[in-house]
Amino acid sequence: MPPRTRTEPWWNDEKLVLKVTAAVGALITVSGIILLVAFAIQSGLLGPLGRVILAYSLAVVLAVAAVVVHRKNPGNAGVTASGAAAVITSHITTAVLVHGLEWWPNWLGTVVVLAVMGLGFLGARAWKSVAFLMVGFVVSFIAASITVWPRMNDAFDVIVLVLVPSVAAAWTWHDREHRGVVSMSAVVLYLIGSIGVLGTAEPGWLAVAAFIAAGVALAVREFLDDDVIEGMEVTAGVDAAQRERSAPEQWALIMPVPGAAERRGLGLLPLYFLAWTTAPLLSALGPGPTFAPTVALVLGLAIGVAGFGPWKDRTDPRMNAVRWAGFISAAWPALHLGSMDSDGSWTRMPALILAAAFIWIHVFRPSQLGKVLIVLWTAVALVTNTAALVLTMFAPSYLLEHRFRIDALDVPNVTLSALLIGVMALGLIAVLVARRDRAEMFEKGAALLGLLLTAVPVIIVLTTAGVRFSLAHVLVSIGWMIAAAWMMLAPKRLNVDANMAASLVIATVAVLKLVFYDMQAMSGLTRVSAFLLCGLLMLGMVVARSLRDRNADLAEAKETKKTSEATAAAGRAPATADGHTDAGETPDDWGRPSPS
Repeated sequence: MPPRTRTEPWWNDEKLVLKVTAAVGALITVSGIILLVAFAIQSGLLGPLGRVILAYSLAVVLAVAAVVVHRKNPGNAGVTASGAAAVITSHITTAVLVHGLEWWPNWLGTVVVLAVMGLGFLGARAWKSVAFLMVGFVVSFIAASITVWPRMNDAFDVIVLVLVPSVAAAWTWHDREHRGVVSMSAVVLYLIGSIGVLGTAEPGWLAVAAFIAAGVALAVREFLDDDVIEGMEVTAGVDAAQRERSAPEQWALIMPVPGAAERRGLGLLPLYFLAWTTAPLLSALGPGPTFAPTVALVLGLAIGVAGFGPWKDRTDPRMNAVRWAGFISAAWPALHLGSMDSDGSWTRMPALILAAAFIWIHVFRPSQLGKVLIVLWTAVALVTNTAALVLTMFAPSYLLEHRFRIDALDVPNVTLSALLIGVMALGLIAVLVARRDRAEMFEKGAALLGLLLTAVPVIIVLTTAGVRFSLAHVLVSIGWMIAAAWMMLAPKRLNVDANMAASLVIATVAVLKLVFYDMQAMSGLTRVSAFLLCGLLMLGMVVARSLRDRNADLAEAKETKKTSEATAAAGRAPATADGHTDAGETPDDWGRPSPS
């Protein structure tokens, strides 16, 4: 149902004015109760027990009054005001019992708060009052945040109950008008409450489990309600040409834009907030130096994989949203994990493995999402494995001599990191090879980066095996030049222009490496050998290509000449009486009498 549009100022709406007046009256009533209790305390008329009994009695009276008024006049504005005042009074009294008088433990006070909240939610649903629900929700969240906080002898595990009001509110109002407002409020307060839960709750695994369970409960509610995508174009942002070039699974991965083509107010925003924030929030605030980032990484990937599940069509905007949010937000815990514990090999491997996986998936299933993931995860993988890059560019002796990045020498399993970078490099080159006939700047840039990264596994593996650092770089430069020669001399049945362009790019990179790196990093016979061999290879491939092109041109010219002569001969041959050409006569026989 679309939201109503107001055509006149709110102060001209009698019902709205009555609701505002009732809300003010409820606030004054609660203030009066507080002043009454304070007066009784000052006068010595009430002891602690009497104050509690009085406050709870007034809350019950207000709740009964709300029920009675609703039965007689369901649309009365005083119903919501009385019910809200009853809930507020009860919560204030409970909070005083826990932290003021310290009569109740925090778990008992929290249970009472949640029980009163549940009664209020049932009343709001029965009376169809979103105002009552929102007041009860916000006040209950604040009261629960107070009562869950432990005292000296209380346990820290009760803190996780602060997430219950958000889940309860979202599920209570899932099929009513203004559900978007309630869902968005539930998500915001869930995220706020999670800050306290993840930062203080003990044991840590309980906090993480409660955080994930509450988030899943809120997200499932959004998936069960198809009204959130009512009026949305499932292929919004995809032009017709792009739809024709690719399959639905590919153009469904276009970057989702919150609120695009939206007619139901908040729409998918609650789901967006959940999907994009849960993994980074858990990684940043969760317990343990590596436990929380590891779980957050798995959670982010699980959110992304959920976007390919069978529960909804893959073109559904909700599936598209979780795909993007999950795989992209998982990059933060991977970066956090690898940067925080660079000395541990297992903390650096996830970024490399996932980057390689996303690259190769894009090779066989190209999509807009794949391009973003390649850029993002390649950057994360390289940032978390800078030791491999340092050992590729600088010799260990140079690092020790200049006291530069000595920590890279102590990082374990650098060879394994280098091999995984090699897998990434081959995948980046394959991105261009797979789309060589329609390659764009992205594919060309990916292939160039892949070419540069091929030096990492070669140099680190060779130096680990005992080969001199400078000699390993010589082999890389020669290898690049050989690759350029192979591309230039590739069979003509392949794309000649593309091969020539790729060959020139590789040769240019090799020359730049020789001039700007090898010249300074090498000396003596090693440097001479590098320049001589690369120069000879470059000259050889140019000469070979020129000879091949000349021979091909000669063969083509000879074939063209032969074809033209045959065509001319066929055009001058005389026809016989039966209309066929006499193949036995030659031009020299024409005009001479027959021997007979």
